[in-house]
Amino acid sequence: MLAALERGVPAHLTGQPTAGIGAAMRIAPVPLYFGDELGPMFDAVMSASLVTHRDIRSLSGALAVAHAIRRLAAGQPRDPSLMLWVASDLVKEEKTIAADYRDVVLKFDEHARSLSRTIAHAESLLDCPRDRALAALTDEANRHGAEPTCKRPTQGFPPACIPTCLYLLMTTDSFEEAVVDVVNLGGDTDTAGAILGAMAGAHYGAEAIPERWLDGLQNRQGIEARALALAQRSSTGLHIPDLIDTERELTRKEGMILEELMSYARGGGDRGANHVV
Repeated sequence: MLAALERGVPAHLTGQPTAGIGAAMRIAPVPLYFGDELGPMFDAVMSASLVTHRDIRSLSGALAVAHAIRRLAAGQPRDPSLMLWVASDLVKEEKTIAADYRDVVLKFDEHARSLSRTIAHAESLLDCPRDRALAALTDEANRHGAEPTCKRPTQGFPPACIPTCLYLLMTTDSFEEAVVDVVNLGGDTDTAGAILGAMAGAHYGAEAIPERWLDGLQNRQGIEARALALAQRSSTGLHIPDLIDTERELTRKEGMILEELMSYARGGGDRGANHVV
C-alpha cells in the first residue's frame, strides 16, 4: 500500500484485493465523530477503508461496525432489533456503493449483500445454545466466499467476525464478559477484541472498562486526551502527545523487551539483571 502511494497510485485504489478485516477494526472513531451525519460518515468510512481494503465485504464490514457504534452511542438498546437495524443500514449503503464506487470496489457482484445477510442470520441464532450458534455463524460465513475456509467464527473474515461480535454483544451482560468471551474463542483475537470492545464500549461507556485493564496502559493519558478531543470535536485546551513520536518510543521499548526475551531464550544471562521496565 505505501509503495503504491509512493508511486502515485490514488489512495482509493491502493487497498488489498482480499477480504480482510482491518478496516472494520480501526473504524470506531469515525461514527463517534460524525454521529447522525450519515452522509459524511459514509464518505469518511469509505475514504478510511479503501486505502487498505477494496473488497466489498471489507468495506461493508467497516460500515456495519460504524453503524452499530453510531446507534449504540446514541442510546439505542442492546437488543436483537439493533442487528436488524444495522443490516438495514447496510442494504442502503450497498446501493450507494453500487452507484458511486462500482468501478473501485472488488467482488461487488458476488458478495454485495454478504454482511447484511450474515448479520440478519446472526440475529436468528440468539435463542440457540452458544455452541450451536457459533458453529452456524462459521458455516454461514463460509457461504460468502471465505478464503481460506473459516474454522472459527472469529477468523479475520468480515462475514464471520462481525456477526459473531454482534452475537456476543447480545448474549453477554458486561463489557468485560463480552471482550473476554470473544478473545477466548481464539482466531483473530486482537481484531475481534477491538471490534467487540468498541461496540461494547459504545453501549456500556468507558467507566465499564475494568481498572485493572487500564493500570499500566502505555500512553493512557494521551489516549484519554484524544478520546475526549474526539467526543468534543475539539482539542482546545487539551495537551495531546504527538502520536507519531509516541508510537516510535513505544516501538523502541518493545524492541528492547523483545531482544531481552530472545537473549533469555538463548540462555544469554540473568533475565532479572537486564529486565526492561
